[in-house]
Amino acid sequence: MTYFGIAVGASIGATAWTLVPARFMSWVGFFFVVGALACSVLGERAAQREAAAAS
Repeated sequence: MTYFGIAVGASIGATAWTLVPARFMSWVGFFFVVGALACSVLGERAAQREAAAAS
């Protein structure tokens, strides 16, 4: 999964580099960080709900 993540990240980064001007690349990174945080929060909530349902 690590190699897959690196490959996908490099592909997305290369695509963004060709489509987005360099001065906006920090915003591209910002949205990926926010997306990762949202996935983390949603995953934690789902794990807590599952643990509560199993109890």
